[in-house]
Amino acid sequence: MEAIWIQPARKSFLAGPDVEPGMLDCIKELTSFVKVNIRVRNDTILQNTKARLINYGIDMSKINFIKNFPETGGFGTSRDTGPAFLINDKGEAMAVDFDYIGMFGPQNERTALTEKRDRDWANFLNIPVRKANVGSEGGARESNGKGTLMLVEKLELKRNFHMGRNEIENEFKKALNASKIIWLKKGLIEDETGNYGTIWKDIYPIGSGGHIDLFCRFAGPSTILLSEVKKEETKNNLIAAINYEILEENYRILKNSTDQDGKPFKIIRIPVGPFMTAKHLLTEENKYILNIVNGSKVGDTFHYILGTSYLNFIIANGVVITSKYFKEGRSQEFKVRDDKAKLALQKAFPNHKIVQIDIEGYNHDGAGFHCVTLNQPKVE
Repeated sequence: MEAIWIQPARKSFLAGPDVEPGMLDCIKELTSFVKVNIRVRNDTILQNTKARLINYGIDMSKINFIKNFPETGGFGTSRDTGPAFLINDKGEAMAVDFDYIGMFGPQNERTALTEKRDRDWANFLNIPVRKANVGSEGGARESNGKGTLMLVEKLELKRNFHMGRNEIENEFKKALNASKIIWLKKGLIEDETGNYGTIWKDIYPIGSGGHIDLFCRFAGPSTILLSEVKKEETKNNLIAAINYEILEENYRILKNSTDQDGKPFKIIRIPVGPFMTAKHLLTEENKYILNIVNGSKVGDTFHYILGTSYLNFIIANGVVITSKYFKEGRSQEFKVRDDKAKLALQKAFPNHKIVQIDIEGYNHDGAGFHCVTLNQPKVE
């Protein structure tokens, strides 16, 4: 891998806990394994960011500041709106330009600006672009790099509402040189968008509509990681009960699936992230959230579930960076869950260092490490 693109942000858009310490920890770990590219808009931001990284003891020889990167506006994370990369047998790269349909409602000016971001990225890297005739975000698809692609049926049919499943499948195969598509049924219930409505009592989801990177990932060409809700967790928690059914249905699909060569997968179950909720006051400054949460108005306080996950991780050469949730004052149950997740990930990645970092603030947006980064492959 050539580099990881990352932004050392300080706040998530729903104003959860400060994410800067976690992002700086993440950058510090990454620099032992890979270069880190950081986009900055001007010299002032560059100098401020550089000072923050130096004060944190980060190896600046592994940091590239990208000042002349085109800023198109719009919204969305690097993973979701950046390009997918393809590498041919000669080690040459190509970017795939997917349509950006938008997660939270109808097309508008910001959506259009976001839609061109992957092309801008490719142009900056001076690599050719292949146009995909299908809408997709980076967190919505998962490839084993050998020809097998996993997608979530409910999400893809919603994004590409003008197409049938067979047509969507054919377009993904053409775009990504895939030979096999595995269709999972649904994503986690907390990853529904806020306009879905409440999912239990007064709790809203605040997610993407069912991104796969929250609950199912490849750990290698023939190994799949899938989140798991234990049966005992469902007794007094409707959200856990719903997710149990969703994940077990997806497990049955994967258990009966094969890869591009007709071989079965090894499936490793990883605990779902802990059940956590928060409340947020809608103000004039963040009233764009009104488009996400049905029936809300400025002055309302709405209750939402965090998109906690151990599978929204980054893989970068010899390291896997994932979340942790235990901190002083919390139940030991958080630590037990963290430890189980780390042990399972170490089993899946025996030759990688597994690092757990608190990035809870991004979970308030339904996001995590994988969402806010982008892997740039090494090319000849």
